[in-house]
Amino acid sequence: MSGWGCLGFTDDMTDCMHVPVGWWGADAAGNIVIFDQRVPARYRARPIAIPMGYGNNGLLVDGVSTVRAALRIEDVWMERINNPLPATDLHIT
Repeated sequence: MSGWGCLGFTDDMTDCMHVPVGWWGADAAGNIVIFDQRVPARYRARPIAIPMGYGNNGLLVDGVSTVRAALRIEDVWMERINNPLPATDLHIT
């Protein structure tokens, strides 16, 4: 959602785990660092940051117009449910 993800690998690169946003960052030298102690030490050996591929800023920034359009569609649908069209067609002859 934020545009970047992080995987923490073991030393031998045979296992990894997803590291949630806010549990990792970059130090002054630009190295990825996992600073949250909830990530087991073995997965803090080789963190790799990965761009997630949706635009440049993440789904919540680049996809905001799509999310807003979906909310408008839901509003219209709820209005139709609360105020349905009449099922009877009356004519004066």
